Parts: sequence; structure tokens; C-alpha cells
Amino acid sequence: MKKFLMILASVLLVSAAAAQTTMKDVRSVTFYGVDFTAAKIVGVEYRASDLIRAFGQINQAFMNEPNKYNPAKALKMSIERLNLSVARERNLAIPYDNLAVVESSEPLTIEQIETIVSAYPEGTGFGAMIIAEELNATTSQARLNIVIFDRATHDVIFQRAAYAEAKGEGLRNYWGNAVYMLLKKWKF
Repeated sequence: MKKFLMILASVLLVSAAAAQTTMKDVRSVTFYGVDFTAAKIVGVEYRASDLIRAFGQINQAFMNEPNKYNPAKALKMSIERLNLSVARERNLAIPYDNLAVVESSEPLTIEQIETIVSAYPEGTGFGAMIIAEELNATTSQARLNIVIFDRATHDVIFQRAAYAEAKGEGLRNYWGNAVYMLLKKWKF
């Protein structure tokens, strides 16, 4: 009996170790665009209609300007599918009157990131997205979080927040430049 339990324990340990997904396992992803639902805006207030339009245009840039807004190049993996519809719907449902804050917000916790990820559809393979955490007009910086997750379990495999410079005329170009700079300067 003791020998059986030892064999069972080692099989379970090997199975658990094999089940751990790492970034080495990820070769391609479904890319979901930029989710702005957790974003806080520091230093300025915008009209809701302007933000709705700008956030939609930033996500549309992945389709309209694929050479410039290129997550495959930044992540060094192929994009098997571009699915912007979930981020679009979620971004439209943001309570825009509550986005403006006076000072910098705390970075998202892994639990908050997992909650956002869980709103995306289940499927096979892996998903990737950018979660906007903070759009700071005072410093002209955006804190953006790149997240890669297992689409079947919604387990976060990788996440890293980074700051990127915002600049340009108009909201779409200003905050869209931060997304562009994140993708351009990303070191994976």
C-alpha cells in the first residue's frame, strides 16, 4: 500500500508539473485589443462621447494600421485571430463619469486582472490583450498591462505593466500613441 501511494504521489506531481503552462508553450494567440474598463484618467476630464470614440478608434487601429499596431511583432508570436468585439462591447459599457481621478491609481492586482480576463470568451489556445490601467495626462504617460492567458481556463500565464508615452493631436492619437509605443518598444 505504501509503495502504491508513493507511485500515485509521483504520478500526481508529474501530472501537475506537466499541466503548468509557460510562455514557452505559447506560439500563437487570439488578440483582443485594448480593454479600458479598469483605466483611470489622471489630470484631465474628457467628455464621455469623446472617450468612447477614441477608445473605439484605438482598437480599430489594429485592423486599419496592422503594420504600425502590430502585437505579433511585439509579442514575437503569431496572431491566429484578431477579436476586437469583446473589448469594444466592454469599453462601451464603462461608467465614463467615474474615470477621472486626481492622483495616480494603484497598479492592478493579479485578482483584478483575472476578473477582466474572465469576461472574455472561453476557447482553445491562448489569448492576449492590453489592459489600460492609467492614462495620466499630467505626465503624458499611460500604464498599460500586457496579459496572456489560457482561453480554456482563463488562467493568466503572463502579465507585465509598462509605461508608454502619450503624444499627438486629439484623444485617439494622444492615447493611441502610448499603445503604439508599448508595442514598438516592448522587450519580450
